[in-house]
Amino acid sequence: TDALSALNYDGLEWHEPRTYWASLVHDSLYQLSELHAANMCRRAADVVFLDLLKACRFPRARLYYLAVRIFGGLFWGDN
Repeated sequence: TDALSALNYDGLEWHEPRTYWASLVHDSLYQLSELHAANMCRRAADVVFLDLLKACRFPRARLYYLAVRIFGGLFWGDN
């Protein structure tokens, strides 16, 4: 099974957009960085985002990854 098949909980299907889970995890990592609780660098958080987008076969995964690499620094840490 792939990573996203685990989201089919007790036969219920999630109907969020493909990017939902990747964005949720990524945004959480960025929020944790504000509290200095994320034990990872920004690049690693962005790679997690890319990996999750690829896992759900999102066709514009690289474009979204590039966007967070370019603009994510505005939101990482105590900015």
